[in-house]
Parts: sequence; structure tokens; C-alpha cells
Amino acid sequence: MSGDKLPTLAILLPSGLFQVHVLTTGRTTIGRAPSNQVIVHDRRVSRVHAAITVEHAFVTIEDLGSTNGVWLNGRKLTQEPLTDGDVLTLGDSTLHFAWENPNDVCIEAEPMPSVPGLRLPGHESKDTE
Repeated sequence: MSGDKLPTLAILLPSGLFQVHVLTTGRTTIGRAPSNQVIVHDRRVSRVHAAITVEHAFVTIEDLGSTNGVWLNGRKLTQEPLTDGDVLTLGDSTLHFAWENPNDVCIEAEPMPSVPGLRLPGHESKDTE
């Protein structure tokens, strides 16, 4: 592995859902089938689409004969090494590869509903009647 950082895949699915997977040493398969370690719910992703192999600080991705291919930073591949910040496309899904610090905290904010008459400090506005 690369220092204290872990190889991570952040997946944006066509449905708008977001998944994050920390990859472990060895081979991780990606596809629609439940037998994969990373399951991608995308009709354009093959049942067993690709595999990522992690060996120490080296990470590679391999297309396992998928119908729609694996694209790395806009280029179709058969097998390639991955580096921090690479963007993969499988079907209609986008996968971001990064080396992440396991101590980093990710906070997701939800949109605040509109409240009639609510005025936040510093955001005064005039009523229009």
C-alpha cells in the first residue's frame, strides 16, 4: 500500500447514487453479478466486467472481456496501471480512483428546506408585498 493511504474507488451510478469502496490487497472483481466484490447496478456493465489488482503500491485494472469496455481517462483499455486521480468509465457509471487517508472524514450535507420568513444573519432581504 502507499504509506498510510488506501486505494479507494468512488462510484457514481447512473441512478445518481454514490458508492465508496476501499480496495484490499489482491484481486477485486467489478460487475453486475452478486458474486463480485464491487457490485455496480448499471445495465451497461457486464455481469463480470473488470478486475482491479492491488499489490503493495501498485494497482492495475483489467477488462475481463466486457461488452462495453473499460475506459481510463477517456481511453479504452485492456489492462493498465492506475494512479491517484484516474477516472474510469464502465457502462454509464463513473469510477474515481484515489489513494485516500483512512482518517479523513467525509461529511455529506443535505439541502436545507426553504422556510418562509426565515432570515439568516448577513442575508437580509426586503419583503415584496
